[in-house]
This record gives sequence, C-alpha cells and structure tokens, in this order.
Amino acid sequence: MSITSTPTDTSPRNEGFDCNYDDCDTNEPAAHGPVGAYCSKPCQARDRGRRLLALFEHDHRYCATCFRPLKVVDDVPEWRRSSLGPVTERAATGFQSLTEHAERGEVARRRDAYQFETRIGVVCECGNANTREREALLQRANVRAVVRQLYESLETLREEGQHDKRVDLEALIAALRSQVNYGSGLDFEYAVGVAVDGEGDR
Repeated sequence: MSITSTPTDTSPRNEGFDCNYDDCDTNEPAAHGPVGAYCSKPCQARDRGRRLLALFEHDHRYCATCFRPLKVVDDVPEWRRSSLGPVTERAATGFQSLTEHAERGEVARRRDAYQFETRIGVVCECGNANTREREALLQRANVRAVVRQLYESLETLREEGQHDKRVDLEALIAALRSQVNYGSGLDFEYAVGVAVDGEGDR
C-alpha cells in the first residue's frame, strides 16, 4: 500500500524567500506569487509608504504625527554670510523660525530603558512633544486634518526635490476609509503606498 500526500496551503511556498519589507511576518510569497523583492503587494505598498513617511521623521521642519510644518528655514543673507568665519560659513544653512503650528515647551527624551531627560524643545499644536515620532493616538484624534496635511506636505517635499512620487489624494482617503470601515486601525504606511503614482489598492 502506498501513501501519497498532496501539498496544502499551509506548506511553505518558497523556502528562504526574504521579503524586502522589514516588518513582513510571513516571508513567503503570496498565493499569486512574489512581487519583485516583496512577498505580496501589501508589503510592497507598506515599504513604499514607509519610505515617504520617513522623510517627516528625518526633517526637523515637520511633525511626524500630523505632518504640519513647524519651522521655516530662511537662507543666510549674503551680508550676514560675509561676516561669518570660513568654517561657520560652510556650516550655516539658514535661520529657522517657528510657524503658527509650533511653540516652545518641555520635551521628554528617553536616555535609556529607565531614564528620561527633559529639555526645552519644539511642541506641535497637535500635542506631539517628540515631533520626529508618529503618535497613533494623536493621528486618530483628527484623521481628516491629518490626511489633508499629509498630502499637502508630501507635495511640498516633492516640489523641493526630496522625492519624485505623486500621491493621489482620493486613493489615500479611500485606503484609510476602508481601514476604518473594517476596524483594522490606521495603517498610514499602507495607505500612502497604495496612493503613490495611482497604484491604487490592486
């Protein structure tokens, strides 16, 4: 008597497949096969969205939670530049001032697992005191305003040459609305990723 086994959906489809999306928890291609270096289209979209949202985490001019501009940086005037020393002149990039969305206040930074240090820093009007980190609770407080500001700020950064992607506002809203309707929380990385260059949720 011989026994034959048939593969099921739970068996690994591709041993050793390494998805390019860092937070992928499956690391195996979806049923329809991998999408380039990603195991699926959702992972591809999340990675694309993460790259764009990282611009806000690394740009001190913006809040990474509500995406409002917090600072304006003006060029150093030529008359002022001529009075600087040679080292300072090369290092000077501009004078910064706060926008109407920011104010100075106490900012707590984690020093290690047990200690925080407090200093004076920039606080956003959305309530975020660590403007380089995304606070999901604050984002959910006014989703409509956050989405509108995210779109406008991404357009500003594109005009500055920091990225070359076009984000479809309607696709961005639709992706977030479907998440709210299904009660799955707000996945901004995914929503931005599917809204890039008219990719859509497909």
